[in-house]
Amino acid sequence: EPKYLNSPETPLFDKGRTLYNLDRAQAAARKANRIIAVEGYMDVIALAQAGFGEAVAPLGTAMTEHQLERLWRIAEIPLLCFDGDSAGQKAALRAAHRAMPMLQPGRSLAFVTLPQGLDPDDLVRQQGAAAFEALLGKAQPLVDRLWQSEVAAEPLDTPEQRAGLKRRLGEIANTIADPNVRSEYLAEFRARTDAHFGRGQRNFQPQRGQAPSTRGKRDRRGNWQPPEAMPGLTMRGVAASGGLDPILARAVLAGLIRHPAEIARHMEVLGSLRNASGALGKLFEAVIDVALEDRQLDSGKVLTILARSGFDSVASELLRADTLPFSFTRPKGVEEMRAREDLNEAIAVMVAQPAVDAALALATAALSDDTTEEAFARQQALSRQRQELADRLANLMLADDEILDE
Repeated sequence: EPKYLNSPETPLFDKGRTLYNLDRAQAAARKANRIIAVEGYMDVIALAQAGFGEAVAPLGTAMTEHQLERLWRIAEIPLLCFDGDSAGQKAALRAAHRAMPMLQPGRSLAFVTLPQGLDPDDLVRQQGAAAFEALLGKAQPLVDRLWQSEVAAEPLDTPEQRAGLKRRLGEIANTIADPNVRSEYLAEFRARTDAHFGRGQRNFQPQRGQAPSTRGKRDRRGNWQPPEAMPGLTMRGVAASGGLDPILARAVLAGLIRHPAEIARHMEVLGSLRNASGALGKLFEAVIDVALEDRQLDSGKVLTILARSGFDSVASELLRADTLPFSFTRPKGVEEMRAREDLNEAIAVMVAQPAVDAALALATAALSDDTTEEAFARQQALSRQRQELADRLANLMLADDEILDE
């Protein structure tokens, strides 16, 4: 005899739109501020008996888009807790990929990994409700599950294999419909691949006997310190510019003016920045409008069109290379391919920084009320992410001898 008998589909019973126990779980889920999706209805019953009334399950099918939508109506980040065996983990990964096109700001998934060979029913019977609650507290964010899966998918020893990882991650991120979430995933995956494989350090030692440079430098602890901000229009909008680093934003704008072909490549990311209030947002908006007006651009055309919009003096000031020590801001003396690659990297850092800074500020403030090891570990992890971004930015800075060679 089979263990389970599946009922047939009918016009009134659509398995792909139905979640077992959803009617009973909604009140408990809103009270607990979470909803848990498990593989089978026996797990739901066992969890309810153990005090977890917020559990639901699909009815013998893989998690569908309709079921995910129903989960998101109740909680922004549903917890998917599938069995710890290979089949369960594959089902979790399928759900992760199925969710990607539907992600929105604040809407995601998290994954609870059970011990190998156990399902939720086994776990609560053998180890009790506290053990299951502890696993819920360690739920893995969606981005972590995707990263972990792709890194483990194949060896990463050769350049071709590493390029394959980057391609796969890019393909996953590009399935996201929301442009802001998509740009964040692209930036996050880029940051992780750079951190995982490392990026060659450049020489930051100044030449002896030369006058002090106006570019950024390293302090005694080795941390990069940006140059003094250039006065003018850009600086007046910094406080309300959505957390953008004004020095980096100026450099990126200068790079886009010098390499206008890159504007179209980053149109979606730059489009999210045009909503930043203040001068930075206005200038990014003007640059985007330039690209929309004429896709066959050179630097001279960009300056001409910006001048018509009243940005001629600001654009000219941005192109003063002596205060912006990046390859993509230099008028000459730098290989075009390197300049474009560095500009792409700078845009990725610029987009990632505000979210990391905001999360770090919240995590640091939370330590005053939450002194647990988990809270401290989160704050430290965010600090490391922030330092990684700073290191990536420092790696883009030209050494003094490169500047002097011009």
